[in-house]
Amino acid sequence: NNEIIYPHLVLLLTGGHTQIYLMKTSKEVLLLGESVDDAIGEAFDKTAKLLGLNYPGGAEIEKMAKEGDENSFELPKPLINEKSFNFSFSGIKTHINLLTKKNNLNNFFIKNLSASFQKTITDIITSKLIKGLDILNQKNIAVQSISIVGGVANNNYIRKKLKDLFDQKKIKLY
Repeated sequence: NNEIIYPHLVLLLTGGHTQIYLMKTSKEVLLLGESVDDAIGEAFDKTAKLLGLNYPGGAEIEKMAKEGDENSFELPKPLINEKSFNFSFSGIKTHINLLTKKNNLNNFFIKNLSASFQKTITDIITSKLIKGLDILNQKNIAVQSISIVGGVANNNYIRKKLKDLFDQKKIKLY
């Protein structure tokens, strides 16, 4: 539905996959990186379940996060310093599991942990994309546009943060 400008990145964010593809042309597509464990949507769903929220977890966490403090909890950011396009989300889920066992699952806790989780996930995505764009630029590949697709792309918080990032970098976001 969009006029794609190449080279183009595609960020796939679903319950089954977290992947980044480089589209050099409409016929030349390369997988640059993916989750080495849980997919991003799976991390949202499992975190929601640990917090006693309904399925699908992404929408529930986003709803709760609106009234939470995103700086309440410092959560792990696996692979964030690695210079690759790969993601890891299972460590966050494990950390949240430990937090839920140590704390009272009241609304205050759930809202704050939801906000912190959502922020951490977004920080991981943006950090990986910034590093990835730098890697590509070093290879003389100047990405002109990016598509964010999949169920997690419906998260308004993530979409806004990514839009702000790409507006700043003058990269078209779909």
